[in-house]
Amino acid sequence: MYIVFWIIGAFLGLFVLGQAITVLLFGIPFSNKLIQAGVMNGLGPIPRYILSIAILSGVFALATWATHSWAPKRVEPYWIGVIAMQLVGLFKGMFGESDLNIKEYLQSNAEFIDPIALQRWLHQSR
Repeated sequence: MYIVFWIIGAFLGLFVLGQAITVLLFGIPFSNKLIQAGVMNGLGPIPRYILSIAILSGVFALATWATHSWAPKRVEPYWIGVIAMQLVGLFKGMFGESDLNIKEYLQSNAEFIDPIALQRWLHQSR
């Protein structure tokens, strides 16, 4: 059972908590940077990001509560899995302004971005 709860913690740490942290540490600050540069229309994806953080945090909190309530003897492997995946994300640069995050950001949020202003901004920032 140890490995099962480690896997649950790892999954939640990477795909639930990791996504919320990426949005918080990269998505929102990068959106603000593009808004200030005049590249993004309105607030862009920020309202969607805030909702996403709330939902992901709620899912993580609920899963953590369930683990502590129903399997108190399995809390240790759960947290080891969560922390291990956070460390992997931190050391792999998954939470910051990486090339992959920027590429995915621009693809996912193309509806909010003025392509001409983006090209001008990219050219100026070199």
